[in-house]
Amino acid sequence: MIEKAYRDILTGIAHLDVSLLFASAPFPAVSYKVTPIQGGVVRSDQLEVRIIGDDYEELSKINRRIIEQLDMEGNKPSILIDRYAMRSSLSGGGTLYNDILGKWELYTIFITKWRKIHE
Repeated sequence: MIEKAYRDILTGIAHLDVSLLFASAPFPAVSYKVTPIQGGVVRSDQLEVRIIGDDYEELSKINRRIIEQLDMEGNKPSILIDRYAMRSSLSGGGTLYNDILGKWELYTIFITKWRKIHE
């Protein structure tokens, strides 16, 4: 499933455990949410990535690494993983302080285009 491919990509970039929908200790932690946008042979998703923790500077460094890898220029090769070919571009994001957790949350939104690779 594409969700596992997203998790594997984010784990490789952030060097942290990555979970679908919500994150828990230890912090910093990364979670992601996938919203399908378009079906067909080449599909599109909205990928929201959240980085949660105490140290804003550390979270910013992790977020920059993710953006550097996933905001793909036209000449950058597609990511090939788990029988998927994927490209993505930055679509938005922001920062908030979660009073309930007492943690910072940096979130970044990407639009992805992907297809299955048949062997």
